[in-house]
Amino acid sequence: MKWLVRFSLLFVTMAAVAAAGWYAVERLRPMPLAYPAPSAVPEVLLDHGQVRVATNCEFLYASVSTQRDELLAYLEFQYLRGLGLPGASEVLLTVPRTVHPDRTYRVALVVENDLLRAIPNLSELKARGFINSFDIRCATRKNIEDKRAQTALFLGAYNFPVRKKLENLSQSKLRPSVERFILFKSRTDRRVRAGIQPVPPELTPEQASELASDIIEVSRFYSLPLDFFLGIGAMENNYMNVRGDLEHAVWKRRAEPGDIVLKRRRGRVLVSNYAIGMWQITRETLRYAHELYLKDSRDYSRLSPRLRPGAELEFD
Repeated sequence: MKWLVRFSLLFVTMAAVAAAGWYAVERLRPMPLAYPAPSAVPEVLLDHGQVRVATNCEFLYASVSTQRDELLAYLEFQYLRGLGLPGASEVLLTVPRTVHPDRTYRVALVVENDLLRAIPNLSELKARGFINSFDIRCATRKNIEDKRAQTALFLGAYNFPVRKKLENLSQSKLRPSVERFILFKSRTDRRVRAGIQPVPPELTPEQASELASDIIEVSRFYSLPLDFFLGIGAMENNYMNVRGDLEHAVWKRRAEPGDIVLKRRRGRVLVSNYAIGMWQITRETLRYAHELYLKDSRDYSRLSPRLRPGAELEFD
């Protein structure tokens, strides 16, 4: 029996030593870092007498916008393309190839492989309000070619000959599309992005939704193309209710109710004629339009009550 006891003790001792050794190895062996090393290590170079901070990437690009809405992403893409951004050779629009309800559309700028110039250029674009943020990333030529192919696909799709007019869309599709366009124009207004004082208040989604419904209803009432109203609103004031041409004035034979008289001379009056509201209609043009309305034979009861002009002219 003694040999059995000794063997058991020896076995337990060896097992304990083995367990201790395994524990020490597991605890003391080198572990992988929690944060991977950066894939693009900057390198300071002297290129033709100019200092550059380049990376080992084939290409550098900056992700500047992420949208869940395809139309808004495409509008942002075209907006940035039209600016001629300094330091950006290309503007790209991409989307993950996997179909997912929460997939996002990304707008990116291909920038020079020189952090010493790319970062200040992007920071300036952000400061001027053209982009809200940026994230510089590394890409291979294959990655960039794939993004270029996706961008070309979007351009081809949106430049395809139109077969269906905007007005022919169902109400459930038309109103949201108009609303998104109005919101985009309001958000990209130069005065809003650059903070030009006084900064006009940016439209809220609720205001854009109400305005979209109003524009659609009025265009149908007058049997005018919806593009007509959308174009004027976008061109004049980006759908924001801000006065314009504040110094504009006209001479009239006599003052009328509501006129702001600036001068009187030889039986004539000089009245203020600034532009009003999102459509930038001058006070005298609005007065003339109201006279036409009073003579109009159309049934204005078909319009929503808040869209019907009053019998008395009101300016602001």
